[in-house]
Amino acid sequence: MNSKNDASHINLLKAKITAPRLREGLIERSRLLQGLNRSLEGKLAIVCAPAGFGKSTLLGQWAISSNCDTAWLSLDQMDNDAVRFWRYAAAALAGSVPEATAMRIDSLAHTLPHTSLYTFIDALMNELHDRDRPLALILDDYHVITDPIIHDSLSYAITYLPASVHLVVASRTELPFSTSRWLAQGQLTVLSFANMQFDEGETEAFYNQMHRLPLSKQHIRSLHQRTEGWVAGMQLAAVSLSQTAERDRYIEQFQGSERNVSEYLFTEVFRSLPGDIQQFLLRSSVLNRMDAELAAAVSANPDSRAMLAWLEANHLFVLPIDYQGDWYRYHPLFAEFLSNLLERKDRTNWLEAHRQASFAYSERGMIDDAIDHALAAGEYGWMEQLLETHVEEILRQGEFWKVLRWFESKPPEAASSPEWSILYIFILTVTGHTERASQLLLELEAQTADMEDAQRLKTIQSGMFFIRSNILFFGGDYEEWHSLASRLKDELASDNIAYYSYNFNVTEPQLNRTLIGLKGALSKEVEIIGLRFSQTLESLGWKNSLFNLYVKLSICEGYYEWNRLQECQELLHQIGAYKDIEGTPGLYIPYRILQARLYLADGHKQLAYDWIAESMDTAIAYSDMRWHRALRAFLIRLHLSLQAVSAAKQEAVLLDLSGRTHPTLNREFEYLSLVRLLIRQKKSSQALDLLAGLKPQAEREGIVASLVEIALLSAIAERQRGQRKAAMSRLEEALAIAHGMGYVRSFLDEGQPAVKLLSEYVRFSAHQEQQYPEEAIAAYARSLLLAFQADQPSSESPAPQITAIQEPLTESELGLLKLICQGAPNKQIAAELGLSEGTVRVYLSRLYQKLEVSSRTQAVLAARTRDLF
Repeated sequence: MNSKNDASHINLLKAKITAPRLREGLIERSRLLQGLNRSLEGKLAIVCAPAGFGKSTLLGQWAISSNCDTAWLSLDQMDNDAVRFWRYAAAALAGSVPEATAMRIDSLAHTLPHTSLYTFIDALMNELHDRDRPLALILDDYHVITDPIIHDSLSYAITYLPASVHLVVASRTELPFSTSRWLAQGQLTVLSFANMQFDEGETEAFYNQMHRLPLSKQHIRSLHQRTEGWVAGMQLAAVSLSQTAERDRYIEQFQGSERNVSEYLFTEVFRSLPGDIQQFLLRSSVLNRMDAELAAAVSANPDSRAMLAWLEANHLFVLPIDYQGDWYRYHPLFAEFLSNLLERKDRTNWLEAHRQASFAYSERGMIDDAIDHALAAGEYGWMEQLLETHVEEILRQGEFWKVLRWFESKPPEAASSPEWSILYIFILTVTGHTERASQLLLELEAQTADMEDAQRLKTIQSGMFFIRSNILFFGGDYEEWHSLASRLKDELASDNIAYYSYNFNVTEPQLNRTLIGLKGALSKEVEIIGLRFSQTLESLGWKNSLFNLYVKLSICEGYYEWNRLQECQELLHQIGAYKDIEGTPGLYIPYRILQARLYLADGHKQLAYDWIAESMDTAIAYSDMRWHRALRAFLIRLHLSLQAVSAAKQEAVLLDLSGRTHPTLNREFEYLSLVRLLIRQKKSSQALDLLAGLKPQAEREGIVASLVEIALLSAIAERQRGQRKAAMSRLEEALAIAHGMGYVRSFLDEGQPAVKLLSEYVRFSAHQEQQYPEEAIAAYARSLLLAFQADQPSSESPAPQITAIQEPLTESELGLLKLICQGAPNKQIAAELGLSEGTVRVYLSRLYQKLEVSSRTQAVLAARTRDLF
């Protein structure tokens, strides 16, 4: 099922995560390869040397010859976005692990940016933890990364690398974060500039074996001294020496700094090439990577495939970057020389090359590259068009810092459309620049006040309203938002998919773990604002916008937590009426789980079970299996409520859950289900280990709902193993967090273990066996005990009381009831309605609940008594 805003649609360039294809006959640098092999005894290896010293080639050789698995990532300027960087790193690693692990890593990568970087890294490290074989992730060209967020997150990842996983970084400069701790621990290997220089023996092999140039010992020694073992200079000299008979004179001519030598030799080599080759090189040099089709589009040369093959065969700094022979790149020094030469001598042609590159990348669907080249060409109108056309895809990807760089690369004097401004303001908002975003919103509102195109104005206003709503919800600026809403004359545009259908949840089965759910922080003020917010959205025509539906579902979860079950159910029915709900898993799964909780709270355990089973039939079609896993995790809780421990164990096995693993927050819902199973099995120590692993992660993310649940389950587990004092301490921790927010159901849903704990806590407090707790907390504990006494649903419904139906039957339910009255069995009903028999049973359960009956006979009686037909 292709669900709305499905992150699995994000495309990654495979050439970036493929080790470069190496030409035959390369010199094997045994001393360096051995050093890299030894680096597997530690966490980190750094290959640090200026451009042209063969870093990529060395690592490519090592990737082939080493006894470990390797994952490769070639970095470029566009990777200065933490979401993009880690997405590519995950994709590289997924290509070097078993298929099942790769699928989980791929699913994990798609949670970005909705999952925090550190939660993501924790989960990624956990997926790699139990490997038998060593695995090395190679990051090539790390010097292009300047984003401090990436540096910090990579440093964190290195700290927690599993023993079998290693990081190898190639860079022209030292790493911009401290590596001293790994050096002190013997976990760091460094191959420096001095190590990377070719020695005289390697220089001789390079010329005599690789290039088959019969040079004398004196020539070799002279070249080695003049190039100082710099292989790019050696390669340039080899190309030139193959074309001249006056080798002594030629060797003496180049000397001095590395930059001067390269400039001189590149010029010499370039001048010696035919004119058509020169033109091809100059125009195609603007491309970071290319295949024949892209090179042809930019160079206007239809023989680009033959050109690239000729350049590679003649060792002219064209490097293949995949094993199919489709993708190439120029050596960075050569590309820089060519591009600078073209810009300096023919800037018009240089701009045209970037323009054609942008068009070509756009036609291939490579929008990031298309926008980068549009910027370089100064084609800001075309850049705007690309952004506006692909806005939904760009927002879904969530690589917001990359997009912000695009916006801020555009000169201030360049004209911008209101649509462009809206997207820029939104990017400022989600990257934390809310003050600047608010100011620009006011300017944009004034700028568009007199716009004559009513439909366009409506679309622009919907974008402004969406952004202002985000600032309100995540920043508290309610008054300014309400002022904006009151100034809107007409309904907002509902066809603005980018904002109307923006998906706020792609990871969590409970919204109280998300930002849209305020991470479980509840208050009366939040309820009032949320309801007014929803009413305003609906009055402006956004009743079925995902924003409104998510806000409503967040309010529903709050009502449930406060034990206001009737209000929760009434509002939840409105969400369930949304006809496309199944297409948005982040809305559908939390809705289904919350409805099942309501059924359980009312004592309808079988109905809850059938409801979740039906939900699983839908979720199995989603491309991301996290949603199906969440429902299976909830089944563990359902089985435990039905005293079916064996069935709960079976679900845990299917989820591949173990009490002996390190839990990560991205699977918190699953692990907390496992904790409940372990407690039921009296394996409280394993349960506490899992809870201890989850707690610091929840604290780091500031998720109130998680902290309450973890503390309460810890208290239950501690009491089970006889640690009364620890149990009271954990319970008081849960009460202290929860009482100011009025949490109720978190305690009620744990049943008798929570009752016993609270009762003991009240007695414990009254006898002052420890420092007396705050009276408010003690009173809160007593109020929860009273709530337990009131919350005792009957397990059976005797003969139905014939009363008015509290909730009207839908047309489908009336049709189902009519078939029941006609005596149709489930099989016939399924055939007539186009449903499975399992789904019919679920629908019957819901119908019985509305009619307040428990059998077909009672349903027929209710229909006749109430004169429904």
